[in-house]
Amino acid sequence: MRVVVVSPTYLDPANRGKLRALAALGCTVSAAVPARWSPRARGPLLSAQWGTDAGVQIVPIRVAGSPRGDGVRWRARDLRTLLRDFRPDVILIEAE
Repeated sequence: MRVVVVSPTYLDPANRGKLRALAALGCTVSAAVPARWSPRARGPLLSAQWGTDAGVQIVPIRVAGSPRGDGVRWRARDLRTLLRDFRPDVILIEAE
């Protein structure tokens, strides 16, 4: 089963435990995370890199507007490209 999870939460590798567990069960998991994002308006910007983390494929997606705070606005074109290329069975969106 192929799974895509869209969430800024998984930009931090410490938060990927349940995704790693899902990958360990035999699922192919991709996490769409913001390419650059800060969880707080004045916090440091975190950057994502393409790669694999214990079976979880990390896919940086550009965000529109300010990359700071809770209001992440995903670039629709980048998300469509991910979904078209990966063809997931399940899509979990943990962000607006």
